[in-house]
Amino acid sequence: SLREGEQGSKAARARQRKEEEERERERRIGETRAKAGPSLREEELKRLSAALAPHELRLHEIAADGHCLYRSIAHQLAAGDEASALDFRHCRRLAAEYIRSHADDFLPFLLAEHEFSDGLLESYCSQVELSSEWGGQLEITAIAHASRRCIAVHSADAPLLLTGAEYEGNGPRLQLAYHRHYYGLGEHYNALVPAD
Repeated sequence: SLREGEQGSKAARARQRKEEEERERERRIGETRAKAGPSLREEELKRLSAALAPHELRLHEIAADGHCLYRSIAHQLAAGDEASALDFRHCRRLAAEYIRSHADDFLPFLLAEHEFSDGLLESYCSQVELSSEWGGQLEITAIAHASRRCIAVHSADAPLLLTGAEYEGNGPRLQLAYHRHYYGLGEHYNALVPAD
């Protein structure tokens, strides 16, 4: 009927108008980005890529969910065929257990960040093991010693950081990338894999 044809063409014109508005919006966003120059993330990635090139490494993207350090290490352990069933929970447990069993080595660092209390160490270890709180150098140190593996952390703005260098002969390094500006939320870890 004529009425249906009019309605169909009205809907088609509305869709076309909406598509044109969206294209115009995307064009304006692109112009704004081009004028703004590279983002902190883009600049950091460029410097990191240059630092990784001599090592023939590239990024392997890891989810940004609070478990990125542990997921990156689990990825590296599985890549070395150590037990592909390893996951981030195993790495969290490994770190917590090592910190608990070597309290004297870790307590001074915890006291630098936290008020002393009788349950400080256990509370911290429970958080490492059971939460999605991100990990850092203390946890890297614990996992390196617990797994008896060298962990290499590459970043755009610092020299290569080796933790557990005494374990170099126990298998390939666990290669991580540390980012300060990868996501708007802040720091992030990715795994590294051989460049193709």
